[in-house]
Amino acid sequence: MDCKIIKDLIPLSEEGLCSEESKAMIEEHIKECESCRMLYEKMPVDSKSAPVPDEKETFKKVNRKMKKLTWKSGICGVLLLAILGVLGYLTFGQITKMEGLHSFETIAESFEVRKMAKYIADKDFDSLVSNHGNSVEDLIFLSGLTCTEELRNLDVKYLSESYEKVYGNSKVKDISVKSQYMLGGNFGEASIIAHLVTIEYDSGQQLEAFFIKDSNGLYKLFSASDENGNHSLDSDAKKSYENPFLQALAYFSYHSNYLKTYPIDLAFFEDFFRPEYYDTYIYNRKEFYDAGYKIDNIYQNIDYKYDNEKDLLYYDVAVHAHDEKGSAVMTTRLYYDYIGFYSPERDTINVVADNCTPELEEALYNFFG
Repeated sequence: MDCKIIKDLIPLSEEGLCSEESKAMIEEHIKECESCRMLYEKMPVDSKSAPVPDEKETFKKVNRKMKKLTWKSGICGVLLLAILGVLGYLTFGQITKMEGLHSFETIAESFEVRKMAKYIADKDFDSLVSNHGNSVEDLIFLSGLTCTEELRNLDVKYLSESYEKVYGNSKVKDISVKSQYMLGGNFGEASIIAHLVTIEYDSGQQLEAFFIKDSNGLYKLFSASDENGNHSLDSDAKKSYENPFLQALAYFSYHSNYLKTYPIDLAFFEDFFRPEYYDTYIYNRKEFYDAGYKIDNIYQNIDYKYDNEKDLLYYDVAVHAHDEKGSAVMTTRLYYDYIGFYSPERDTINVVADNCTPELEEALYNFFG
């Protein structure tokens, strides 16, 4: 056989790509051809004995690899579509801000709100008060309050002691934050992001806190509730006393609205008296009206005041009443904390009579219990 053909076959034989017949031809030729034998002997030993690949098996291996590649490509394609779908949904929510939707903005804010939840769970109420949207500076603007540091210290004190009463023996099991757009603004547009924080305890207790972002970019507690349906915005005093921590949250987050009105009425006092004074106040008020006395006006100062000695906030209150003979004005201070109003002590009450009966004077001394 021509040496050229043999020399072309030898490299194929090295790679194991020629048939058995071709290998036999090479071996027969090199017995007689010195140059071809020298070329052949330069081949690696392993290649001389390399088996001829089975074409069917080779195609099977290639087919299996192709299937794996196709499967991986399919998974990657599905994941890519899912990612594009999520990005599209978040982009749509970011543009439209429709109620109930999520967006990049809601996700980013949820991480910030989680910090507020952690402050509560870790009992770090100093940080909660310091980072709360309804800041002391806002309160000064709203109410003219000047005792900023005192008010802040009271918030931390009341939150700490009430939390221990309600959740002190429990451990936090889980914290979750759900953030989405809700209707807001003057024309109903969805411009507010609502954040519902849920803190679950190993005791089975649960605290839900609803946060919104204020104009300063801070997060403000709007309301809170527990697993028993008690709510921080309950006007029913007896019901809300079941969870004093909700009372402390209301006191802390709504100083400008909580325990305040212009001018106040009797229903206001009924809602916010501490439980130990509630029944006495209701009884004395009933006795007052049953005796035929009339209330002309009840006034309170618009701004809170702070008593450094008692470490309590209070209102200056004046009650103007009359009977069939004349009138009288009673003035006193109504102190309060996160639970509610204290009945004033007699020596803090002053009654100025104008031709009224002594009975009306005495009734005014006892008016607030």
